Amino acid sequence: MVETFRTKNGYLVICENLPTNTLSVSFDIKVGSGQDKVWGTAHFLEHIIFAGNKKYPKEKVREIFGKYCAKYNGSTSIEGTRFYLKCLDKYFEKCFEVFANIISNPTFDDKIINNEFGIILEEIKRYDDIYSDKVCTLARSMFFRGTQYSHDTLGSENTIKSIDKNTLKMFYDEYYTPNNFIISFAGNINKEKAIELVERYMTICNNTSKNKIYFNPNFVIQEKKCRLEAPTVQSHICIMQKGINYGEKDYYAYLIYLALFGGSTDNFLVKNLRDKYGLVYSCYSYVEEYLNISILSTYCACSKQNIEKAIDIILDIQKNMPILITKKLVENAKLTLEISLLMGRDKPLSVATSNAIDYKHFGKVFDYKDIIDDIKRVTIDEVICVAKKFVETKNIISIISSNK
Repeated sequence: MVETFRTKNGYLVICENLPTNTLSVSFDIKVGSGQDKVWGTAHFLEHIIFAGNKKYPKEKVREIFGKYCAKYNGSTSIEGTRFYLKCLDKYFEKCFEVFANIISNPTFDDKIINNEFGIILEEIKRYDDIYSDKVCTLARSMFFRGTQYSHDTLGSENTIKSIDKNTLKMFYDEYYTPNNFIISFAGNINKEKAIELVERYMTICNNTSKNKIYFNPNFVIQEKKCRLEAPTVQSHICIMQKGINYGEKDYYAYLIYLALFGGSTDNFLVKNLRDKYGLVYSCYSYVEEYLNISILSTYCACSKQNIEKAIDIILDIQKNMPILITKKLVENAKLTLEISLLMGRDKPLSVATSNAIDYKHFGKVFDYKDIIDDIKRVTIDEVICVAKKFVETKNIISIISSNK
């Protein structure tokens, strides 16, 4: 059973007890790069928090978590920052104490900031070398062009150079406040213990932050193709389209359509681009979900001479999806989605993060059994209706190809 409550010190807490020997917690803060005044600030702050503080410096944090085999990490997106922790339940309180302390009491020290600048710069360089990610970042930039969401979460070398301890501290003080946190537990824990942990170890007191204004998607999406040359072996292609928002009427039909198109192991992209024509090794589609907009992204990598043929095949598959969809395929996709959801229930961390996302979007957590029932109720006509929408959907296409 999922329980949601607010602690005396102001934190929204979600607790779901699961029959496991592990415990996971996700700290979701409702601030990301979309609120950056200097691009890269939200991500830089994530690094500063993991750098530790006087009580628990980075070396001590690693020693404690290493001793207990605790898994921990963080991520920054356009709309949020997440820190997560997973370990055996009998060691969880000590690990939670450390994790809560470094989140509640970061050290804005010039030496640490300078060191993290070098690490972030190397992170930027690393992602510059991952062209499968870079091509999708380029497409996203074109999709959101003219908005705060068009900028890379990591920032650039120039922007992160301009970030100092005052910038970071002001950002932290404004956004890292109890009313901006969702702390989601999943695993061998009850409500009383979750309350005790948060009230004892989360010590941020400032609760005066402004209400966050997230991106308003009322902007014009125009078809556009961008091509960059780089020292790649393969060419990388990303096609982005406006999708159906999380929670909308046709959302579950949309998920079934996605599974059939390119979101499962048995899909039309693989059957055509790879099996029929032998053009690619890797091809898939996936959904990026934001509070007010959804994006359907399709990725593939191929030889330079096959770029246009691969794009034509992808768009041709979408064009023909309304007539390719059968009742058997829809039922198979429903089973795939159901199994995927149930398998995710065996991973407490997945449950914790999923519950936090539900609450962030809708102010409540959905019962996974209700989700499965909603998926089962989708008809083939509803899936075909979704497929027809994508026949006319505008495409943003980015290509990174070999300069040889």
